[in-house]
Amino acid sequence: MKNIDEVSNITDQEFYDIYFSKKPVLIKGSVTETSYFKNWSHEYLMNKIGTRPVPVRYISNGIFNDASEIVTLPFNDFIKLSLQEEARSYYLQFTSMEAFFPELLIDLEKPHLMQDSDIPILPALLWIGGAGCVSPLHYDFDENFLVQVRGRKSVKLFSPLDSSYLYPGTSHPFHLSTMNLEEPDRERFPLFNKADPYHCDLNAGDILYIPPRWWHHVKTITPSISINHWFDRFDVLRGKGLEAKTTDEIVDAFQKYLSLGLPIDHRDVLGESLFIKAIQLGYRNVIEAMIRLGANANCVSSRIMPGASALKVADSLQQNDIYALLVANGAF
Repeated sequence: MKNIDEVSNITDQEFYDIYFSKKPVLIKGSVTETSYFKNWSHEYLMNKIGTRPVPVRYISNGIFNDASEIVTLPFNDFIKLSLQEEARSYYLQFTSMEAFFPELLIDLEKPHLMQDSDIPILPALLWIGGAGCVSPLHYDFDENFLVQVRGRKSVKLFSPLDSSYLYPGTSHPFHLSTMNLEEPDRERFPLFNKADPYHCDLNAGDILYIPPRWWHHVKTITPSISINHWFDRFDVLRGKGLEAKTTDEIVDAFQKYLSLGLPIDHRDVLGESLFIKAIQLGYRNVIEAMIRLGANANCVSSRIMPGASALKVADSLQQNDIYALLVANGAF
């Protein structure tokens, strides 16, 4: 089993160029100066939340799949249960801090790799569980920062390229595998032997970045408090399925970001125009959608071909269909 990359510090550009939407990375000690890391002991949370009823998941074997049920417990009682030696049966999972724990929001800070303005800090989701709680093998559709505040978790990960070996279900919104990775039945699931697993230990103060569609299985090793941020940048990237969408579908998808107040001439976190990136990738449908939404067909590249106009970039990269589309829309 291979370890994923570990770094102790990383710049926005390094993260964006090497990892973002590509592969996972463990960022060691990344949040140790935040208010929530300094404050959020189990005792602190009990003092803040008290006996307020909260929804938690229950399943006797600690593997929190679709068979788990929601029960309501006083928060203090739940925390006391989670600190016991045999505490795997109760898990507070992906619980909205904004909806259930608003008094904790004062401590919340964006991880430094989420500082660019198009990523909101909310929703932030809280996870609290005792040793032995398992989130079974699954993948998510969005970028994911898993922030460890207290305790330790063990995480196994698999590339999207291994999906056919992991026996995905067909009816789960988060694409849950039908295998039990705690006790894999290799006779029933022989293709699993072809999968190439990765591993990391997530300790207090660390952030694990998990790209979309990367499979992950997460187990608490010691009583744990975590936050996760699922997010989606307004960006044009290979591997996001944009090339398969119609122009109308892209218009609808981009409207989500425009409704947040972002401009159609948005630039990525490193300053490059999304319009220029779409030209580089040859995504004529994206260019057409952006023009329909009011994008500037005469924008200028800052990184791909610094100082070059959109028309010059299309010409230099021999994107002839896009070049013709730009000319037809007044580019010069």
